Amino acid sequence: MRLYSGSAMWNTRLVDLSLSGVLVEKPGDWSGSIGSRYRLDLRLDGGVLIGMGVELARIVDGNQLGFNCIRIDLGSFSQLKRLIELNLGNNDALQRELSALGD
Repeated sequence: MRLYSGSAMWNTRLVDLSLSGVLVEKPGDWSGSIGSRYRLDLRLDGGVLIGMGVELARIVDGNQLGFNCIRIDLGSFSQLKRLIELNLGNNDALQRELSALGD
């Protein structure tokens, strides 16, 4: 997983993922601030890429970064939805997640 900001790039690890955002491990050389916007790319097995524009919403325990998804293209959204559907194993839970996006 990679985060981009202008000319800066950080490699990081995924902690949690939802339709509305992502939680990642804080890179060692991180210099971002709350409210800043970034590009996040998540490459799945098989070469599928989920890309989204994100905004840093919180820093958790000093070692994790919580981002809100502010922009995602239809292809990435479809891949993300499918990934979450597979991980939840429950269509009702996915529908609740989708409904929460509208709130």
